[in-house]
Amino acid sequence: MKKIAKWGSGLVIAIAMMFMAGQAGAVELGCYETGQLVPKAYHDGANVDTVVGISCINQLGCDVYWTFFDNNSTHITDGMFEMTANDYQGFSWKTESGVGLEGVDGYLVFTSGTSAIMPMPTGTADIVANSFMVDVAGKDAIVIPVVPLNGADYNPGMIDLEHLGAADIIGLSYGSAPGNTLDIRYWTDPAYSASTTVVLWSVCNVEGIYTVNMFNDDEERKSVNFELENQELNLMDPSIIPGTPADFVDGFIRFDVPPATCGGGEINDMFVFSYVNSDSIGAVQTMLAGEK
Repeated sequence: MKKIAKWGSGLVIAIAMMFMAGQAGAVELGCYETGQLVPKAYHDGANVDTVVGISCINQLGCDVYWTFFDNNSTHITDGMFEMTANDYQGFSWKTESGVGLEGVDGYLVFTSGTSAIMPMPTGTADIVANSFMVDVAGKDAIVIPVVPLNGADYNPGMIDLEHLGAADIIGLSYGSAPGNTLDIRYWTDPAYSASTTVVLWSVCNVEGIYTVNMFNDDEERKSVNFELENQELNLMDPSIIPGTPADFVDGFIRFDVPPATCGGGEINDMFVFSYVNSDSIGAVQTMLAGEK
C-alpha cells in the first residue's frame, strides 16, 4: 500500500520525493581555491563530452595547469591555458584529450600556478569551476560536482604542475573525512526505467570489498558486499550488487569512509555522489551523498 500511495499522486510527486532525499552533504562546493577537482571526466569521441567552466579572480590573471588521470590516478595527459583578471574559460575534455582516450573514465585536476614548478601549500585561491557531462544526442547534461582543492591538499614542497602525479594530491579538505558515514542514494525502479551510477573518488587506494548496510524506502535493511575495483575513481551500479533484494529499488547505501591505505602522509578523504536516470523523467539528475 505504501508504494501505491507514494506513486499514486503522479510522477511529479515521485520526482520531488526522490530528489529531496539525500541532497544534504557536509562537502563544500563553489569556493575559489588554488585547485579544482572534477571527480569524473569522460567522452565517447562523438556525442558525450565533459565540459568545465573556470573563472579567475586574480587581478594578475591565472595560469591554469590541468591534468587528466585515469581511474587508478595514472597521469595520462596535461596542458595549460592563460586567463586574465575576471576571465572565464570554457574547457572541453573531448577537444583537449587528443586521440585514444575515447571511452576512458578518469578525472581532471585544475591548478592555478604562478609557474609550472611552485611551492605548496602557498597557492592562491583564485579559480572556481563548474562541470557538466553533456550528451548532444540525448539532449541532456549531467551536473558533475566540482570539489575545491586548497594548497594544503597538495604535496608540500615544490611540485611540478606539468608532471602532476598520484602522490601530489594528499587530501580533500572540502570532501568527506575518513570514518565519516555517507548515505549514498539510489533509484533503480524498473517501473520508471530508473538507473543509478554511484561515483566514488578517493585520495588513497580503496581497492577492496566492503560490507555495507543497504536500506529501501520502507526502512528495511540488508547487509551486502560491493567491490571497488580501482584505486581512486570507482563507478558502481547498485542494482547489480550481489544479494540486493528485488524490491530494493529506492533508498540508500550506508558507507563508512575507510581509513587511509596509502603511506605517504595522505589523508583518505573521499567525495561521493550519484547520478540517476529515468526515461519517465527524461533527464539525468545528480545527488550528493548525505554525510554524518
